[in-house]
Amino acid sequence: MSHLDELFDTPPADLIAKLKALRDQRAGIESRESIIEQLLDVRVQQGGVIAEEIAALGASSGIGPLRNQIVQVLTSKRDESLWFMVPQAVHDELRERGNRTVTLDNVRVTMRRMADSGELERARPGALLFGLPGAIETMPPGLLEAVLGGQKDS
Repeated sequence: MSHLDELFDTPPADLIAKLKALRDQRAGIESRESIIEQLLDVRVQQGGVIAEEIAALGASSGIGPLRNQIVQVLTSKRDESLWFMVPQAVHDELRERGNRTVTLDNVRVTMRRMADSGELERARPGALLFGLPGAIETMPPGLLEAVLGGQKDS
């Protein structure tokens, strides 16, 4: 008998009790997660070598400054031959990495500001595709035009 069959045969009161226990566990985990994130934020605010280490390690785990997380996503995707990404795809990747609090609007605004400050570049002026600086120069010839075929300006 499979686990699903066992659950199906479980009385409703027991299922409700199991569901409540799981929700209680999740609440406890989320509380501990929040405390650890706050401790990491405090350590980052103190600066120094430890802050740099947290920023480098945390970005790949969906914690730390949003700008670092965005750069980490774009860097890892560049290794997969994705030179440019739209904010929605970056947001989805951040959520997969564990950042469940970031909103799509936060990602859009941050990426736009990063492009304005030169931390990111757009595939072309006004485009919704963002990449790391120098991305255009590293792309195979003709690929940028193919990618931008249906890209509208923002």
